[in-house]
Amino acid sequence: IIAGRPVFSYPSRIGGHRIRYGRSRNTGLAAGGLHPATMVLLDKFIAIGTQLRIERPGKSTSICPVSSIEPPIVKLKNGDVIKVKTMELAEKIFPEMKKILFLGDILFGYGEFAENNHNLLPSGYVEEWWALELQNEMEKKKIDDPDLKLYLDDPFSNIPTATDAIEISKKFRIPLHPAYTDFWGNISPNELKILHEALRKTYSKTNGKIQLRNEKDVKKILEKAFIVHKVKDDKIYFSKAMDYVYEEIFNLKDINKIDSKNDDDIFSYFYKLSGIKIKNKAPYYMGSRMGRPEKSERKSMKGIHSLFPLSDKVGNSRLIEKAIELRKVKIDVCRKQCPDCGKITIFNKCPNCNSHTELQKICTNPNCRKLSPTSYEVCHQCQSRLNYSEEALFNIKKYVRKVTDSLNLPLPEKMKGIFGLTNRYKVPEPVEKGILRAKNGVLVYKTAEIRYDATDIPLTHFKPREIEISLQKLKELGYTYDCEGKPLQSLDQIVELKVQDVILSNDSADYLVKVAHFLDDELDLFYHMSRYYNIKSKEDLIGHLVVGLAPHTSAGIIGRIIGFSHARSIYAHPFWHAAKRRNCDGDEDSVMLLLDPLLNFSRHYLPSKIGGRMDATLVIGTLLDPKEIDTEAQNVDTLFQYPIEFYEATERFASPNEIEGIMEIVKDRLGQEGQYENIGYNIPTDNINAGPTMTAYKLHESMDEKIEAQLHLAKIIKSVEAKEVAKKILSSHFNPDILGNLRKFALQEFRCVKCNTKYRRPPLSNSGKCSKCGGNVILTVNRGGIEKYIPRALKLCKDFKLDDYTYQRMELIEEYVTSLTNNPRIKQQKLSDFF
Repeated sequence: IIAGRPVFSYPSRIGGHRIRYGRSRNTGLAAGGLHPATMVLLDKFIAIGTQLRIERPGKSTSICPVSSIEPPIVKLKNGDVIKVKTMELAEKIFPEMKKILFLGDILFGYGEFAENNHNLLPSGYVEEWWALELQNEMEKKKIDDPDLKLYLDDPFSNIPTATDAIEISKKFRIPLHPAYTDFWGNISPNELKILHEALRKTYSKTNGKIQLRNEKDVKKILEKAFIVHKVKDDKIYFSKAMDYVYEEIFNLKDINKIDSKNDDDIFSYFYKLSGIKIKNKAPYYMGSRMGRPEKSERKSMKGIHSLFPLSDKVGNSRLIEKAIELRKVKIDVCRKQCPDCGKITIFNKCPNCNSHTELQKICTNPNCRKLSPTSYEVCHQCQSRLNYSEEALFNIKKYVRKVTDSLNLPLPEKMKGIFGLTNRYKVPEPVEKGILRAKNGVLVYKTAEIRYDATDIPLTHFKPREIEISLQKLKELGYTYDCEGKPLQSLDQIVELKVQDVILSNDSADYLVKVAHFLDDELDLFYHMSRYYNIKSKEDLIGHLVVGLAPHTSAGIIGRIIGFSHARSIYAHPFWHAAKRRNCDGDEDSVMLLLDPLLNFSRHYLPSKIGGRMDATLVIGTLLDPKEIDTEAQNVDTLFQYPIEFYEATERFASPNEIEGIMEIVKDRLGQEGQYENIGYNIPTDNINAGPTMTAYKLHESMDEKIEAQLHLAKIIKSVEAKEVAKKILSSHFNPDILGNLRKFALQEFRCVKCNTKYRRPPLSNSGKCSKCGGNVILTVNRGGIEKYIPRALKLCKDFKLDDYTYQRMELIEEYVTSLTNNPRIKQQKLSDFF
């Protein structure tokens, strides 16, 4: 457990997440679904794209909003228990919430269990299962009722009334509809009998109403079964619909008691009472905790604009202005020779004749210094070893003035370069490009490209309204029909996403607009070519191509921008994410405008150290072949409806392999005409942008605020033990962090504040000053970094009354830190102390 990142449910604890089987249009490929109201009630710690560490089927998942699954159930301060069906209601009741009794569903497809080779767990009784059972019985009885068919066509929107639900259950001998089924599996048979007796005593045969007395035992049972009710004037009330349901399933009209002394199954108890079948609504619950927050931010190297070396003399600021003040800097850099006029330079273009220069090797013999072609291993004149670079004084003031004059631009304020080059050939990037980046407010990465990082989110279908695009523009991009084959006429029709189209976050789009301005300036002012993008707003990005690239890989994939989202993530087809060799369990990847790597990337810029060729666009794929992508995407569900045999198989904990013949996934379509389209989903959602867009973990500025919010959630969630969370924060985060920093403090290096030179021990000569530049030498690990968690840790011990061992261990750690960092002989005093 990490401080500031809440635990949402303990493993398999009642009140945690109920596993819901299926795929929505924004889940799959290790991305799961939560109800938007759940995301709000968890103090907005879960936003779109936030990673959860989960109990099963895999290790983690990235969360997306799905509005049609079971919402959370909470207890208010006035004693009412309500089901929170919308985000708006969640926002409204949040200040009045006392306890989160049930977190709602978490959605995973069959493909997630197949990918992780995890046995299926018994499914709760859900609307789509009920509809399949009704369909089977109607087919057996050869009933063709248009009203009943509505429930089959859309079991999520078309919910029968309580009267119809009871009638259907009795007529077709199928379990009661899930909308009228409570979480009876949470309570014991004895508790059910106590509740039955209380209902029987307070039931009115004249009007069919139930008014329970607000007794402690009965109230506890109701809350344990997540039964929605209101409390008023020391009475407990249910809705009119549930009054009727309880009258029927408890057979309250019949005053005769049933003999159930040998009956341990509460569902058999219901059947004996009323003849109505009741299924277990939640056989299993699942635990989770917060993982990585969602990400949407520019990728850079400490605010660097240019890959041009300035030497360490400029200090940690890395400002070119500082280098200009020095006039000349000593840099380790390559040598290039013009093949036409023989001019020696460090740049790709000859300053005399504008010809393209050729890289040379330099003789290491100080008496020779001859240049040789790169194919030579030793100097052709003295046979000495050759290097690709050597140090030399460079007049950066003169060079920058010449560059700014040629661009007809002033030097941007706070423009930054790098200390030194790390590539094998020590090839610098032209300063002109850095000036143009700084002018447009964009930063460079080690590959000389401009990238934007964002969390991966899968998407197979969208509504035009969700991605901020007009129908006319969408049609120009080739989208003329919705997923049902109907002509595109409304912003709310559902359209299937093409496999190489992407939806950017609004903040990434705003940044790419700046990148487009830079690239146009580069074409115009540096390459003296026509501008290409000519973009005025983010809407002008639609239709342009981007490159997606995952960290630790060297192959990008081309995509096309078709819209934008408020979510701080990149929405794209599961195939596109998998083409980058990624899944969507919280991974974050880079996106860049296609022209950028084509113009600016060079292998000569890549660091020569191990791993230097990773995270580089060495290859860019243009066409996506589903047979060549990561195999995890081949386990994505494609069905529009799960068969009833699937739900029956979950009840026997079947292996995914046992039922692969009835469950179609992507790999079943490879090489066929349908491999790119008609990818189905069986769980609808109203809006892919519903829910918080930024996690509260990022909104809380201080660690104290984060921990306070984390522990507040632990106190109000039924399936979490706040005391255990506090103890885990100490044992798994604070203690290792404090002791680790303490060790680093004892073994630390020392650093010059001016030139950043590192020392194992402070220099004895030069009065303890830096031997290179005379700057002050300071600690690299400060006392404050060790002590920062100690007050918080001790406060946790006191507030939650943790056990003596934990408290005393924390006190001992405090003593260790004090004994090492405090020197009693050194005491700062004022002059007045001596008088």
